[in-house]
Amino acid sequence: MKPHLEEAWRLLRLAERDIKAFEVLKKAPDVHLSITAC
Repeated sequence: MKPHLEEAWRLLRLAERDIKAFEVLKKAPDVHLSITAC
């Protein structure tokens, strides 16, 4: 795969993780989320 496409896929995965975290926090704002490396 070309480097710029690999970078785009990586950023999309990170964005998906962030969106899921915000959905969890929206439903339960007192939940503690920890950041983990991919």
